[in-house]
Order: sequence, then structure tokens, then C-alpha cells
Amino acid sequence: MTTGPEHTLEHEFELHFTEGFSGETLRVAPANHIPFELHLKTRLQIGLAHIEILKLFDREEVEITIEELGIKHRIFANSRNTIIIFHLTEKALHIEYPTTRPGYL
Repeated sequence: MTTGPEHTLEHEFELHFTEGFSGETLRVAPANHIPFELHLKTRLQIGLAHIEILKLFDREEVEITIEELGIKHRIFANSRNTIIIFHLTEKALHIEYPTTRPGYL
């Protein structure tokens, strides 16, 4: 296991919830923090439901659950990908790790 400074410092991670949300309750459970819920609805004009900023350690696990759709995903914080985009299509949660900052109108 690597123990360099990048693994012991918290980094800011942006979770972008974009297209396809229509009132679902999403549970976010970071490994070292208290879980919380978000009620998401995409704003049609800009294609964005919510941006949540979390301070996480590199490799920290975050579980994302949409119970009413039977969806559960685990992601791991990676200091090289500090923005993570989630969108919902046909009752499936899709996850992207963009190389550039997304823009919203």
C-alpha cells in the first residue's frame, strides 16, 4: 500500500447529478462520513439536478443507492478524477469521469 501524502490528505470531489432525475431519492454513503440523502430532479433548461462537493481521501469508497429503482453503485475516490458525473437513463445509473470541467447553461 502506498503511503505518500496524496493518500493521507483529503481532496475535494464534485459529484454532478445531471440528466434523467425526476424526483428520486438518492442515498450517498461515503466510507468515512455520515450518509445523507438527496432528492433529485433535473432542471430541464440546464440538464443539471445537483452538484455535491465532498472531501474524501484518495481511494475512499462512496456508495450511491437509489432504493426505489434497485440501484446500488460503489465508486472510489481518485485524486486524478475529482469530478464524477452521474446520469439516469431507463432506470440505470451511468457514471462518467470527465477529463474537462463540464459546463452548464
